Amino acid sequence: MISHRIENILSNIKAVAMLQPTFNLPCSVDSLDWFYAVSNDIIGAIAIFLSSVVVYLSRQTHEMKVYAKLIILTSCFTILLSLTRIFIAQVSQLHEKKHLESNHYDINRNVSLGILPRKVDFSGLFLPQNSFRTAGNSASNHVQEIAIVLSFVFSFTQSMIPAIQFFYRYRIMKESFVSQRTLWFAFGVLFSYNFIDAITFIIIFEDNPQRFEKMVFSNIDAGCGEIGRPTFTVIVSAKPLSFWHNAMSNLGMLGSFVGVLYYGLKTWILYNQSAANIMHRRRRLNRQLTYMLILQTAPPMLFTVVPVLMFNSHLFSNQILEYTTLALALGPTFTPLFDAFTVIFILPSFRRRFFGLLRCKVPTLSTISVVSTSAKQGKPGR
Repeated sequence: MISHRIENILSNIKAVAMLQPTFNLPCSVDSLDWFYAVSNDIIGAIAIFLSSVVVYLSRQTHEMKVYAKLIILTSCFTILLSLTRIFIAQVSQLHEKKHLESNHYDINRNVSLGILPRKVDFSGLFLPQNSFRTAGNSASNHVQEIAIVLSFVFSFTQSMIPAIQFFYRYRIMKESFVSQRTLWFAFGVLFSYNFIDAITFIIIFEDNPQRFEKMVFSNIDAGCGEIGRPTFTVIVSAKPLSFWHNAMSNLGMLGSFVGVLYYGLKTWILYNQSAANIMHRRRRLNRQLTYMLILQTAPPMLFTVVPVLMFNSHLFSNQILEYTTLALALGPTFTPLFDAFTVIFILPSFRRRFFGLLRCKVPTLSTISVVSTSAKQGKPGR
C-alpha cells in the first residue's frame, strides 16, 4: 500500500529543477569552479555595457530613427535580464556564505536554471566515488524558487520578443509609422502574460521536496568530503494549476513561433511587391535589418522555444531531453550579449559610431545634418 502510494507520487513529478547543476565534477578542478562562478557576472556585465551602448547609439543614429524605439526597448530588456541573473547569483552567494563555516557547502554562484525531466534516471547523474562532487546552489528552497520564477519570466519574455520585432517591421513597411504606444502595449502584454504564467510556478512547487531526496540522489554523498547536497525543487504535475501553466507556456511559445513565421512571410511578400520602387540604399538597409532580426531570433528559438516545446511534448527520448538542461542554462546568459553584438556589428551605422565611440569621436545628429546639408550644396562640412 505504501509502495503504491509512493509510486503514485513519483508518477506525478513533472521535473526536478536546480540552479547551476554540475554533476560528477572532479575535486581537483577548483579553478574550474571559480571560472563558472565568475563567468556569469563577466558575461552579464559585458552584455549590460554593450546594450547600454546600443541604447545610446540608437538616439544618435539618424538613418535608423524609425527602428530606434524597437532597438531601445529590446536593449533595455536585455539589460534587465542580465541584471536579474547577476542579482540572483549574488543573493544566492550571500546565503551560501552564511552557512559556509558550519556546513562546508560548495560555493557555486553561476545561476542557471536546469530542468531535469522526470523520466531521466537521476541516480546515473551522480558517481559514488569520493573523488567527485555534485556542485549546485545551496541556498534555501524559497530563494531557489524565487530565482526559478524570475528566470522563467525574463527568459520566456526574451524568447517571445522576436514576434514583436517582426510585427513592428511589417507595420513600418506597410504604414511607414508605428506609434510608441502600440510598441509599449505589445511589450506590456508580453511581459504580463509571462509574469502570470510564472506565478503559477509557486503553486505547483512541491512543499516538501526533501522527501524525494533519495530518489534524486540515491543516497550518494556530495563527494570530496562535503556533506551538503544541492538544493533542488520538485515541480508536481498533479496539482490543478499545472495544466494551466503548461497550456500557457506552450501557447506562448507556439504563438511566438507562429508570429515570427507569419509576419516574416508577410514582410517578405510586401518587400518583393515594392522592391522596384525602393532605392538601392534602402534595399541595402532592409537587407541589413533582415540579417539583424534573423540573428536575434535564432538564440531564443534554439535555447528556449525549441527545448521547452520538446520537453512538454513527451515525444523524445531521455538523451535528447538532456539538451533542455544545457540550453536553458546557457541561453539566457549568452542571448543578451549576442543581441548587442548583432545590432552593433550587423548595422553599419551602429558599427561606425561604436568604433567612433571607442576613439572618443562620436558624431551627433547635429553634425550629421551639417555634413548632409554641405554635401547637397557642394561644400565641405565644417
